[in-house]
Amino acid sequence: MPNNSLFLESPTTKTFKGVSENINLNNGSRFISFVKNAIKNKQIFIKSALKFGTPQYLLDEEALLNQATLFKNAFKKNLKNLDVFYAIKSNDLPFLVNKLKKIGIHADVSSLFELKLALKLGFNKIIFTAPYKETEAIELAIKNSDRVVLNIDQLDELILIEKIAKKNNTITPISFRINLNENTNETWTKFGISLPELKKITKIIQNNKYLKWVGIHFHSSWNTNPDKYLKAIELVGNFLKSNFTISELSDLIFLDLGGGFYPEGSGSIEKKLDDKSQKTNYTICVEKITKIESFSLKITQALKKYIFQQKKLNIWLEPGRFISSQSTTIVLKVISTKNGALFVDGGINLIGGANFEFEYFPIINISNPSLEQQKTKIYGPLCDPDDFWGFSYFGKPAKIGDILIVLHQGAYTFSTAWRWQRPTAAYVSFYKNRLKLVKKTETFDERYAGCDLISKI
Repeated sequence: MPNNSLFLESPTTKTFKGVSENINLNNGSRFISFVKNAIKNKQIFIKSALKFGTPQYLLDEEALLNQATLFKNAFKKNLKNLDVFYAIKSNDLPFLVNKLKKIGIHADVSSLFELKLALKLGFNKIIFTAPYKETEAIELAIKNSDRVVLNIDQLDELILIEKIAKKNNTITPISFRINLNENTNETWTKFGISLPELKKITKIIQNNKYLKWVGIHFHSSWNTNPDKYLKAIELVGNFLKSNFTISELSDLIFLDLGGGFYPEGSGSIEKKLDDKSQKTNYTICVEKITKIESFSLKITQALKKYIFQQKKLNIWLEPGRFISSQSTTIVLKVISTKNGALFVDGGINLIGGANFEFEYFPIINISNPSLEQQKTKIYGPLCDPDDFWGFSYFGKPAKIGDILIVLHQGAYTFSTAWRWQRPTAAYVSFYKNRLKLVKKTETFDERYAGCDLISKI
């Protein structure tokens, strides 16, 4: 076996050519089931790379719909009055969004473009949440008030919405985003209003003929267990009980628990400097994630205890990452080797950040796959030292021309990709053995459309 590859069945502190750090990949074995599943589709990945080129995003339609159905069914089992809204910001590929619409998923939007996309695709139920919504976006939402609920973050926004609704002589459904994090996390203070503010604001809009209060919303991110949801449901339920009469809640239709449900299939990279060797130790860390069925059961129990005894509200949920993450693979080609490291033809512009310095996703040499882990740094082609994909991959030692795939890149990659140095890559979809180009690679003219390339300065 070459010196730059190792079987890593147990932790190692060996170094090898091209890597001066100590890298423990033992937890990589936690991803074997995902690796095996990807290897089953080996021919699809290679066929798509040959037909449409690399780099590319490759969507597994079946995986997308299975994940969405898993989520929906897990909650439907316990909650009959349930609506699931896909957070379009996690991946706004129109083809993907439309696939979810066709199985009864609604739209959660956070910008004017996302709202326009949801309306163009024909969604009949849309919630629009953002800490600031431009006037054009509010006007469009109000013109479609039979389909759109405006989720309000602040009093100034409420005043503007009321003004536009009055001008259009339209009854506009609104909900309020509650900030339950303001005392513990300063980053989140930009979002929502506090519970005490909710009481004051709802008094302002009582008997307002242009605004109709129909919902309450809260959100927390990165939840591997349901604890934050349970605490929030208790806080909101107790507050409503203590501060509102039944008649004051008469128009209330839904409680929106937001998103933040964390999917399986990723890990984090822990870095620690060894005082003696002065080398950095890297370890893959994998959190234990509560199964979505358990989320559903515990959340339902809390709703019955704190909410449903007061009012039978519909429950809205807004998964984004949970639904889209596992659906998409980034497909890359090895273009060079240097000092034991690999260079591939796609960079971190594809994901919009140097995420792989602290996140881990399985990478596979799909040209020559195996369950062995090769310890090799993988770099992209960008003129940026942080253009880095990882420390390892599953498969036999890679050579120039081999195809590498990066699993679980469907969430916050395509929608957050940078327009930096390289074109936005093609997006291909597959179902069974059928491949379909659903977004072409960006061209030079598309990149600079709207720019003046002719006149002299």
